[in-house]
Amino acid sequence: MASCVMRQATADAGATFIDIQALGQDMSNRASAEQYFEHAGVAAHPGDKGMLATADAIVAAIEAKAGDSQKP
Repeated sequence: MASCVMRQATADAGATFIDIQALGQDMSNRASAEQYFEHAGVAAHPGDKGMLATADAIVAAIEAKAGDSQKP
């Protein structure tokens, strides 16, 4: 549901939506997979692996847009 709202808001703004929701389902992407955090909210945030996966998704979206703009 939230993803639908974000997709629509992104489209309304003329921006590109990057769906990284699946990254949050992989527990190895969380900071808690790398070390212990007492605060559950901090532990649930992306760790290094999750941040790299997020960056990779952003770069892929940029490259896809760049490829689209280079088509005749």
